[in-house]
Amino acid sequence: MFRAENAGCAGDPDYQRLVSTLNERSTEFRDWWKKHDVLEYTSIHKRIEHRAAGRMVFEYNSFTADDRSGAKLVVYTSLEQNQTQQKMKELLRSPSP
Repeated sequence: MFRAENAGCAGDPDYQRLVSTLNERSTEFRDWWKKHDVLEYTSIHKRIEHRAAGRMVFEYNSFTADDRSGAKLVVYTSLEQNQTQQKMKELLRSPSP
């Protein structure tokens, strides 16, 4: 997904620097990067530890604009897992500190 989302940045010096840094610091990234795999996008789950609500789980989706502006829309959808939907409702009802 990283390759697919950043295909338009291949010649960009900042992108090259990021890939070099990741290769230097992460054996997992280095092994993955050598494979040259490009997969279609699939949603993933993100786990967040909220200071008041505790562990919450969201489906994470990222959408990139087709106009090469670099704009991206990220959507977190609360899941039933760890009672995340209920926790979100409670958080939205409670006043902000």
